[in-house]
Amino acid sequence: MLTSHDLREPLRSISGFITLISKQCEAIDMPEENRKQVHEYFDYVHKGVMQMEELIGDIKEYSAINVLEKNFSKVSMGDLFHQVKDTLDAEITKWHATINIQSKLPVVNGDKTLLYSLTQNLIANAIKYHRPGVPPVIDVTYAHTDKGHVFAIRDNGIGVAEEYRDRIFLAFKRLHGKQGPYGGTGLGLAICKKTVEIHGGDIWLESTEGEGSTFYFSLKDE
Repeated sequence: MLTSHDLREPLRSISGFITLISKQCEAIDMPEENRKQVHEYFDYVHKGVMQMEELIGDIKEYSAINVLEKNFSKVSMGDLFHQVKDTLDAEITKWHATINIQSKLPVVNGDKTLLYSLTQNLIANAIKYHRPGVPPVIDVTYAHTDKGHVFAIRDNGIGVAEEYRDRIFLAFKRLHGKQGPYGGTGLGLAICKKTVEIHGGDIWLESTEGEGSTFYFSLKDE
């Protein structure tokens, strides 16, 4: 069976040879306009390689969820959200984001690695899909309902049009296209959905286009 290393190796070779060819082209006498065009072609190839690297990583994570031996233990969701906030500090600083985390979040029974990936993905998306010129404000809140532990991540971003809300949790369903401004592989929310289902919960969205979104996910009581 092919591993992610096997799949990435040809990409690294392509990237390496493109870099060498690019350096060789510097020594070739050609009009400046043509030189710029050649560099644009090389940039397209490099971007394609990086997109494939990202896709391979996400496919690996998505596939691993199906076969991974689950390591359930007591997980402090308060600690987890604050760890994610620390991890995303560079993005928070870059976009002048504010993340408010409700105090006294519960301790749940779950796989810490999967729950960390889930919360990081949702908060990173809330930062990424902000409105131009509007600093992201993200609120993490919690309630205990008949669904169990229910967490909400509310943002003031671009929102999701109503016709797309049933599709966003499907694998490879991207709303902004490969060449859009937001990047990504279309697997992030599909990974979130699988993670939540493993924990006996559900994930859903409420959104107003142009005003923001709230992603909810539930985790089963012990």
